[in-house]
Amino acid sequence: MQAPNEYARQVPRVFEFVDMWGGELHTISDPMHELPIPANNQMISVGCSRMIVESVTVSTGNPDTPIVYRVRVQVLDAID
Repeated sequence: MQAPNEYARQVPRVFEFVDMWGGELHTISDPMHELPIPANNQMISVGCSRMIVESVTVSTGNPDTPIVYRVRVQVLDAID
């Protein structure tokens, strides 16, 4: 991993979690790149939901817009 460059500008990241039908479940902003990018078949928890990642797609625009990761998940259950 490279050392952070104090002069480099990071484009914010946004994670959009959607269900198998494309319904939006959660949106998480990650301006400092602190969150890992989910992998296919990974079990994750967001809020009180446990999910399996089915796919991850990324869209990038111009350098001034956030990088958007669309994470399609299968919801397993709610965590009590």
